[in-house]
Amino acid sequence: MKRFFKGITIGCLLFLLSLCIVPPFSVSAHPLSVSYSTVTNTGNSVEFVYSIDLLSVTESTNVGLIDKKKLQESHETIDKWIRKMLSVKIDNVAQAGQLKSMELEDKRELGLTLVRVVYNFPNAKNGQTISLDDAMYMGNSSNYTNLLVFKEGDSVTETVLKGSERHWQAVLGEVQEGSHHSTLPGGWIDFLLLGAEHILTGYDHLLFLLALLLRKQTLKQYASIITAFTIAHSITLTLAVTGIVSVPSRFVEATIALSICYVAIENLFLKKISHRTLITFLFGLIHGLGFAGILSEMDIPKSHLAVSLVSFNAGIEVIQLTLVALLLPLLTWSQRTRYQRQGVIIASTIIALIGAFWSIERLFL
Repeated sequence: MKRFFKGITIGCLLFLLSLCIVPPFSVSAHPLSVSYSTVTNTGNSVEFVYSIDLLSVTESTNVGLIDKKKLQESHETIDKWIRKMLSVKIDNVAQAGQLKSMELEDKRELGLTLVRVVYNFPNAKNGQTISLDDAMYMGNSSNYTNLLVFKEGDSVTETVLKGSERHWQAVLGEVQEGSHHSTLPGGWIDFLLLGAEHILTGYDHLLFLLALLLRKQTLKQYASIITAFTIAHSITLTLAVTGIVSVPSRFVEATIALSICYVAIENLFLKKISHRTLITFLFGLIHGLGFAGILSEMDIPKSHLAVSLVSFNAGIEVIQLTLVALLLPLLTWSQRTRYQRQGVIIASTIIALIGAFWSIERLFL
């Protein structure tokens, strides 16, 4: 009985540490609320395209369930809401702009339907300063992010608006050297921070990694697992963002949840762990598709794509390696005790149940 309770203690310690980095009852893999903005200077006017997920529109405007007919009926309400939240100024003077179109976009690869609105600002001229202030979900706990692309002839820059930093501006007609937040091509710091936040809110990815690390292994085995996961998700992240591979989001998210179950069950029933590096690589390919969703809608030019992808991936890796470094001392200590096996059983059972819940939710709900 004493041995049993010590096993429970170790299992709970392992799992409680995971709670600090992986909230288990969060049912969404990536709870970021993301919008996409494209500002295009034609020389004679400025076009502003703004896309945001349908759920955000429904919740914020109280217009009820929206289909194409309902969207037409709710044009005025949705337009007023967007204008209230997004302020476009030219030379520091607020602009009303002309609403050119409003439509639904079905993005199956993201598992989302977006509301896409197009505004035109005919009074914008070269030499003037244009700015955008985004107040969507400002002041609450939302992880809202606006991914903005500014086009001007052959010049394209990307900016990430998030947190309390939601102001962007540019001088029309000037070649932009970088985004509002970064003077380097592609705003690499923005994308590095975005990747870091993406993995921190990717609870299922973190739970998968925790399950992989629970069983007793050598430092070389741990290193091979992390390397395999990094290489695999980097491959499919790149393929998905460049449009070479497109897999429905529902399939990706369900498979990620099933991968958690599989590894946890391995921990429970296999006496000897073998081929874990290969398993990690295969499942890592699927996880890479999960990472790609947030970037796939951005109109990033090929000249900037490499920097943006490397920066985004680097952000993921920095957080991933930091969390592994934090976990290893506890894992090493637990593996030296007589009750390590009981601890692994308890922690893996909880992880398997969470993975099973996510699997059912994503497959059937």
